[in-house]
Amino acid sequence: PSTTQANYYIANADNTDSYDGDGVSGIVIWGCTVEKGLFSTSYIPTYGSSTTRSADDVKVDGTNFSRFYTEGKGESWIVDWQELGEDRTTQSSPMAVYESSSNRLSIGAKIGGTTTNNLGVYYQAGGGDQIFLGSSVGTIDKNVSSKVGITFKTNDGAVSRDGATPQNDTTITHMYSPTELRLGRHTDGNYTFCGHLRRLRYYNKRISNT
Repeated sequence: PSTTQANYYIANADNTDSYDGDGVSGIVIWGCTVEKGLFSTSYIPTYGSSTTRSADDVKVDGTNFSRFYTEGKGESWIVDWQELGEDRTTQSSPMAVYESSSNRLSIGAKIGGTTTNNLGVYYQAGGGDQIFLGSSVGTIDKNVSSKVGITFKTNDGAVSRDGATPQNDTTITHMYSPTELRLGRHTDGNYTFCGHLRRLRYYNKRISNT
């Protein structure tokens, strides 16, 4: 519809719009939010004027990262996410584990070449791709949830999407030393993810494929 109207009132009972009142009691309504989209976001006080929500851009670094991340024993990440409105011209990612531009882990829709729109899983360390999948794990469709699991240690890695049989990689010769976890943006920090990160799980070991 071109217009939307919402009415709030108190009544004597369900399914009626009459209220006798007592001259004292009433109703207070606060914090109403109307949004165009598939789900509501957190409340932003606007004080009577319209506003635009800034992109969610979260970084966990320093001791906040080192307290939970264990280096050198392998690791596993399970990412449950949904893309809502990517433009397919710039690389973005719901999450990234980052040391540097050439030492990092990230996932997201592949941009460029014949594999554009396919799910890309990237683990780079030691100056090269240790795990790179850009065509064999399916496409990314907007408004469709996807769950990706990646687990690895030296010479022993696996990637699975939505419970499918894992794809194994036994050629992981380098391990990185990440210093931060980035949520809602690509590894270089310039491209913001437009979607919903439902759940992110981390295990400080290489878990089994099953």
